[in-house]
Amino acid sequence: MGRLTVLVLGSAAGGGFPQWNCRCPTCRLAWAGDARVRPRTQASLAVSADGENEIIKRCTGEVTFGEIVDDLAKTYAAPREKILADVGALLRGLADKKLLEL
Repeated sequence: MGRLTVLVLGSAAGGGFPQWNCRCPTCRLAWAGDARVRPRTQASLAVSADGENEIIKRCTGEVTFGEIVDDLAKTYAAPREKILADVGALLRGLADKKLLEL
C-alpha cells in the first residue's frame, strides 16, 4: 500500500473567505487584495491512498458521512458496508493522529 496523501483544498467556513456578503474588517482586507490575508475556499479535503484515486473528495460539513459513503460505494461499485468500514477506519486513524477532528 502506498502512503496516504491528504491535500487540503480549502480551509474556510462554508462559502469561503472572504464571505461574499461580509464587510467585516478582515473580509475588507481580503476584498482589497491586502497581502496580510489570503482568500480561502470552503473547507474540503482530497485523500488518496495511491496518489491517483481520491477516497474522500469533500469534508465540508454540507455532505453527511452517509452521503460520502453512498457516493464512494456507487463510484467504486463496492458494498456499502465495506466502504463504511474503510472510510470509518480512515477517519478514526486521522483523528487519533490529531490530523482531523471528528
